[in-house]
Amino acid sequence: MTYFSLVKAHKEYQKKEIFTGIDFSLEKGEILSLVGPSGTGKSTLLRCIAGLEQFTAGHALLEDQRVEHLKGKERTVGMVFQQPLLFPHLTILENVIYGLKLKRSKREAATEGIKYIKSVGLEDYIHAYPHELSGGQQQRIALIRALVLKPKLLLLDEPFSSLDPDLRRELRDWVRMLLKQEKMTAIFVTHDREEAMLLGDKVAVLAEGKIQQIGPPRQVYEQPSNELVARHYADVIVLNDREYAPNHFFVWSSSKAAFSAEFCVLEAQWLNQTYQFGESYAHIQMTGTKRRHIIPAKHDLSHLTPGKTGYVAVNRNEIRSFDKEE
Repeated sequence: MTYFSLVKAHKEYQKKEIFTGIDFSLEKGEILSLVGPSGTGKSTLLRCIAGLEQFTAGHALLEDQRVEHLKGKERTVGMVFQQPLLFPHLTILENVIYGLKLKRSKREAATEGIKYIKSVGLEDYIHAYPHELSGGQQQRIALIRALVLKPKLLLLDEPFSSLDPDLRRELRDWVRMLLKQEKMTAIFVTHDREEAMLLGDKVAVLAEGKIQQIGPPRQVYEQPSNELVARHYADVIVLNDREYAPNHFFVWSSSKAAFSAEFCVLEAQWLNQTYQFGESYAHIQMTGTKRRHIIPAKHDLSHLTPGKTGYVAVNRNEIRSFDKEE
């Protein structure tokens, strides 16, 4: 039996189609990273699963039960939003155990809540109020408020977007470890490609109202099924609506004439060159697009002026075709 699945999920709002024909399934303990451009309905999809909005058509199944027929409190679905949304009149401990008190005694709930608060390094704020915490600290409390209930399905709508990079990485690793430890199934919305790859067992790319591709993170990253996936998730250079090439096969030249007919040549703008872990990388932007790329650079090109037009090329033998049937 599949643990969680969406079947032909469809949503319209004021006669505008938000998403349609959404089908995917998750086994118990799997984490799905949901990525895609802004405005494609990622947050709306989570809200429908959580019961905060209704699907126009289709349904969700959790342990073989139709989720939309259950009342919100019966769904055992937790959700963490972009903003912490803590109760301002309750202490941090009271916020964390707010839902847990319905399931356990007050003493048991407090013991469990304190354990979770300590796990995110905020034991000094147990009796503080939300306004006494920073935005990042408040978001940590929002996360553990959902996790302490150990929901059957946890929905996370860009919960790390307001955090600084170091805290974001630290909290991301902690959340994944806890989800795996508790064998908790989760759907995680993010705009961060690296975050999607590190957190998810699967990645789904939602664009133009449909799931364009779903699969293991590396497979989606290296083998995009179409141009939309390539532009929004994969680190490849799109040649046209049928073909792409991996970044690492590209070379740069200031002259188009430097390449023979065996190369496919594209115009680009030079941005800069960086060095990391002993490797050199060229930062370029393809002419006519806003898409920027970071490609390995074999030579020192730091003398180039930012904004200078040049050419990137790939041997035609390395060009790959999109798998439209994915």
